[in-house]
Amino acid sequence: MRFTVQKPPSPKGTGYAMKSSVFQNALLARGIDCNVHLVFSPAKPDPLVGYNVVNCDYWLPNARVEYDRFYLVIGSVPAQEAKAVKLAMENQVLPALLEWIIQIKRLPENSTFLTRGLQFRAGFVGGQVTLRQSGVNGPL
Repeated sequence: MRFTVQKPPSPKGTGYAMKSSVFQNALLARGIDCNVHLVFSPAKPDPLVGYNVVNCDYWLPNARVEYDRFYLVIGSVPAQEAKAVKLAMENQVLPALLEWIIQIKRLPENSTFLTRGLQFRAGFVGGQVTLRQSGVNGPL
């Protein structure tokens, strides 16, 4: 498993929705062997989904990178919402994301699903989590 992290400081008055160690430990606990490139990114609220707390894409090997990987972006949220977001991440988002990853890793290497731009998205608005995914379980 390759696990790389890019983490700039979060903007003043914000915090990231999840720690890299929480995600990495969850992968290890579930026995998931996959390559992950984790990027932390300051997030601006979107009128439709609130804060984009998770954007994850499955990428096949290409000319620049010789291995498949999950490109995961964790967004920031206002400090006053951080506790609620982190709780939602642990109870709702992380289990759904791990299950999505497991389903992708179970596919045969020649599956046409792998070429369809597999995506997982989680937003947080008004105290509620929104989850969207494409690929194995249907459209985004």
